[in-house]
Amino acid sequence: MLREFAIILALLLSACADDVRGIRLEEVDLSDTAAVREIAGQLSSTDRAALLTYAALHAPSSPGFCGKRLVGASGKEPATIGEAIELTLGLQAGTPSASSEPDVAKTPAQRAGEQWDDLIIQRELVISRQSALLAEHGSAARRLREWSSLETAMRAYDQKLAVLKARMEGNATS
Repeated sequence: MLREFAIILALLLSACADDVRGIRLEEVDLSDTAAVREIAGQLSSTDRAALLTYAALHAPSSPGFCGKRLVGASGKEPATIGEAIELTLGLQAGTPSASSEPDVAKTPAQRAGEQWDDLIIQRELVISRQSALLAEHGSAARRLREWSSLETAMRAYDQKLAVLKARMEGNATS
């Protein structure tokens, strides 16, 4: 009953807003996958993938929370679905976004660990986009030009991760 209420509330809120992107995050239970999918179903495929990624990895209430809160240039966390989408897309595009942690002097091992985490997140965003393409186009997605660029990005992330892993292992033995 509560789940149905959350979905109905999200739909009502979206009807009041010009767009589902205007729905405030505090009004949606991002750990409720049915509610998130209901809202995501009203978005373009790119925005849908970004919202699903945000809800799965960056929402603190998510069981899969990556531990890194996304914040905008103002230093604030997103307040609306649209802001969450924009920050997630910005992370995917590689634009710098801050974390909620204060910027203090970090050891090389800490910086390498953060770089590793960032690469993993970016790689997962590519996988998420591929999943969205598969959901939208089926097996034909693999023939799309965007799929090829995603495959290239995946190989680049895998190569960067391999280099970073070797560097981290080399530092651990020194």
